[in-house]
Amino acid sequence: MEYTFPDKETLVKYLALLSKVIIRARQSAFSTDTQMAQLLDAVHTIPDLLCRWQDVNESWILEDLERYEAKYCRGNDPFSGIIKRGPAPGWQLIWRTPKDSTGGKGA
Repeated sequence: MEYTFPDKETLVKYLALLSKVIIRARQSAFSTDTQMAQLLDAVHTIPDLLCRWQDVNESWILEDLERYEAKYCRGNDPFSGIIKRGPAPGWQLIWRTPKDSTGGKGA
């Protein structure tokens, strides 16, 4: 799959949106779902760091994810493994209209 990216201004807007959503979800989860709160805590800085990559210490991100995985994932690495080995094939959600899924002939 070939990746395409929006212009920087658009990318920053969407990363800022993700950051705000993750932080809000993390705050909410701390009162109802500690496990989810801890996962969100491990990743909440990533959207910001993607906008200032020179400040990233990837080992800190991996340490947070690995600490979460050690506690909740029974020795598996579903999150840190993405950073270590890359995403699984077909990881992206691709939305298709009925027209797209029938080879352009419509539903």
